[in-house]
This record gives sequence, C-alpha cells and structure tokens, in this order.
Amino acid sequence: GHDAGHFGVNNAYLQNSRHALYKLYTESTLEHYHAQILAQIVTHPADGIATCVPEAGGARAEFFRLLEDIVLATDMSRHKHLVGEFQWWVEELAGGSVGAGVFLRQGDSARGSDGERAGGASSGGITELLRFGGERADRAPALVRARRLDTERREMLLIICMKCADLSGLVMDLPRADFWGYRIMMENLKQGEREMRERVEQTTPTTKERALANYFAHQA
Repeated sequence: GHDAGHFGVNNAYLQNSRHALYKLYTESTLEHYHAQILAQIVTHPADGIATCVPEAGGARAEFFRLLEDIVLATDMSRHKHLVGEFQWWVEELAGGSVGAGVFLRQGDSARGSDGERAGGASSGGITELLRFGGERADRAPALVRARRLDTERREMLLIICMKCADLSGLVMDLPRADFWGYRIMMENLKQGEREMRERVEQTTPTTKERALANYFAHQA
C-alpha cells in the first residue's frame, strides 16, 4: 500500500504546480497521501486489518504510527540518508567493512558448517572460503549470535524491507525489470508533456527520444 492512489506525477510536479495536495502536505506530499489512503484501507469496517490490532496498551496507535513512518520513508529524497544510516549500522554490527564478505546465518560458524564436516575444501577448508571483510568468518561473533534489536533499529529494519520491496524491479529478471522500467519511463514522459502543456517548471523529459535516452542511462 505504500503507493496507494498514485496518479502518475512526482512530488516535484506537485510542488511546482502548487497542487492541492502540496498545500495539504508541503513535505513528502505523495507519501502522506499514500499513507492516508492506506490508513483508510486498513480501517475499512468489512475488510480492514486494523481491528485485529488491540487498542490496549496503545498497540493500535503504535501500528498506525509505524504504518505512516514506513510509507513516508519511501520518499526518494530520503534515500541516500536512510541507506547510509543502515550501512553504518550493519558495519557497526560487523565490526568493520562489509564490502567483501559474507553473512552467516544465526547459529552457523565457519568451523562447524556442513561443508567442513564433509571434508571441506582444499587449502584450509571452508573456513578459508568464508571471509568477512578480509577476516575469517569465525572471528565475527556479532554475526553469529542472536541480537535483540532496540525499537529504533527494528523500525529501521522495517523501513529497509519496505524500500527493498519498493525498488525491487531493479533486481528482477531482465524482461520484468525492463517492463517496469518502460512503464516508469512512459509515466515520466506523460508528466513532462503535462508540465509543458501547463507551463510548469520542467522536471521530466518532454519527448520520447529524451525519455528513451534517460531510460537507457538508467539501464546502464
């Protein structure tokens, strides 16, 4: 539901055209709109799931707060900040760089894996194959023991999961990724034509040639 009610324009257009929605929400305009529609869906008297969340102890109020916060986090203007914050957190848990390594599942260890018990690999077995930032995996205890996340980090994890779903077209099989990429390109083109027609500041391409060039650049 994070894009519920989307009607084919972006926040820049809503701001530049002084759209009625922008007058209601001057920041994260579309995301506030989506969150409001989603709240209506989950409170529908016949089909809404909100009634499954108890009111006792403020659980339902917390549910709605989380719903809004997670949807608002899909505003792409916050993307770099959120991803940077999440990367910092992962590196803190790992005790170093995560760029070259692998994550072990909870309960695994480099020495006690099935591959090692089955004879392992040559030149030191699987311990030497599983590396984390250049270090042997059994020297990264933060990755292999259970951790109870505080509220702030639980919410960060929920937000990152939503962002992964939101942008998942990028990592789908190529025909499906192309399909969604093309639809986004056409949506941007229609907005560009609308901006030109309404004499609103231009933020997206106005010709198919420019839209295609932008699309190919994004593919690369």
